[in-house]
Amino acid sequence: MGIWLKYIEARPLFKTKDYDGIIKLFKGTKTESFSYGGYKYVIDDAINIAKSVTDVNKISSKLGISKNVIAKVKKHFFIDEHLIKTENGFQVGRFEKNADDIAFWKEAENGFIKDVSWKEEGIAMNLSKAESKEYFNNLISHEYVELRLMEEGFSFRSLKELNVRKPHDLAPTLNGRYAESFFESTIPSPNSSLSNLEEIV
Repeated sequence: MGIWLKYIEARPLFKTKDYDGIIKLFKGTKTESFSYGGYKYVIDDAINIAKSVTDVNKISSKLGISKNVIAKVKKHFFIDEHLIKTENGFQVGRFEKNADDIAFWKEAENGFIKDVSWKEEGIAMNLSKAESKEYFNNLISHEYVELRLMEEGFSFRSLKELNVRKPHDLAPTLNGRYAESFFESTIPSPNSSLSNLEEIV
């Protein structure tokens, strides 16, 4: 019961992003997250995306997705720092990025007029234009629902070894489905323009 009370007590701290307060509440230890060039990132291109002032308008215009949705997802996915629990302790930093995250974001600016290619552990990967657009829409849906739940004061993932679903687990998956099958009959799936995301949260 104590852990549930701590989660309730932590909600206002999550809303204000008082991560030091949350770590203290859970009697944890803060460890440094990976840092490169002064940014807690793993790929230079992610820093360039974070600094861009033109990508949000381009993606919104090319794909017909609300500028507000794209802007909020960019801030959540590329800019904001988040608290996570690792086996080494609590870490605060921006989400790490993979080569596919960068490739899909960049091609979204062009409206997916060509296939998307990237390398994953040295292996060449490729998705068709249609598959890439569908994947990107699923990514935006996942990140938007996740961030809206986190705005309500929920942690990204469980801070203890509990079988508890958190925003990352509750948001639509990158396959456009829900991890919990019963959600599919009670919660709408994102539509093609992602105009119904607020109905999900």
